Amino acid sequence: MTKRKHSRKLKDGESFSAVLVTQFSKTSTLLISATLASSLLSVSCASPREMDCKFPIAEVSISCRAPEKSNAGSVDLFFFNDDELGRLDSYQRVDSLDGNVIQASSREGKKRLVVLANTSKDKYTWSDISCYETLTKATYSLDKESPDSPVMSGETLLSAGADKSCSVKLEPLMAEVVLRSIKCDFSGRPYSNAKLENIKVYLTNVNSRCKLYTDSLYLPEGILNVGGLNESDVATLTHPEMIFREIEEPVGMGSIRPYLRFYCYPNEAAEESLGSPFTKLVVEGTVNGKVTYYPVCVGRDIEGKGGISRNKSYLIDLKITRLGSEDPETPVMEGSVVVVAEVADWREKDKEIISY
Repeated sequence: MTKRKHSRKLKDGESFSAVLVTQFSKTSTLLISATLASSLLSVSCASPREMDCKFPIAEVSISCRAPEKSNAGSVDLFFFNDDELGRLDSYQRVDSLDGNVIQASSREGKKRLVVLANTSKDKYTWSDISCYETLTKATYSLDKESPDSPVMSGETLLSAGADKSCSVKLEPLMAEVVLRSIKCDFSGRPYSNAKLENIKVYLTNVNSRCKLYTDSLYLPEGILNVGGLNESDVATLTHPEMIFREIEEPVGMGSIRPYLRFYCYPNEAAEESLGSPFTKLVVEGTVNGKVTYYPVCVGRDIEGKGGISRNKSYLIDLKITRLGSEDPETPVMEGSVVVVAEVADWREKDKEIISY
């Protein structure tokens, strides 16, 4: 972020107030507009040490541009000193955006503002956060995630008391995998008139835990559906439909567009191993009573390069031309399925303004 220069500093007794404008999108935006005020209020730091401090006060209102069917729930704001130690200056939790005026507070000076949304964590869970480094090690679990209210994070640098505005882009930790369309064309096969029936679609080798930040690649820290569908794993999720769905109608020559949406944490492993298997989208079904599988490595090219990154949507169209493999981990024979894939940011819905 480019630091802006300002022509004057705050005088003693002045403070700044801020209007926090939140845009949740595939990358959501928090816009904090600061204006000078003339008094200081004494508030609790809400930090682990429960200090009594003098803070500039920021009044906050929210406008929301959200991903499809997304809701803005709790918001956690951390102000860290922007120096070598990165100590926590102040912390605040907004439990819900229900019309209350949000007060965002910090001592004056250079700060790093970290904003988290929809963490589902109690505010006292953050009591051990004393500096920026400890927050970056925080880990989230897929079993508590919701597609409607995904965990999101973002940060920015600001000079509290001098900057009149700053912005924070919030990005979901999860990625979205979409089976957009599927059709079967068994022309020239002995089973040319057959259809794919009893269809299950699911993700395998799903990364189930994710750090808030990483200095390198996102690697699996826990795995669900290892090597295939595990109904016990699916049942652990608050929203099991994030990794398992079914298609009720048989699929034949006519393409159907189910737009099945799946959600998982990023998996950017450079090489596949027992500890870091590639995440796959698997279509399972029967052809003339025989069970067959069509696994697709999500986000990777034919050489396995790539992977799943946070805040991305992986759109997949499948054209099946012959029987697949005998298990969900074995790649299908060349020519068995035609995969058309693209990567995009999460789709936005029309702008929705919520004033408080």
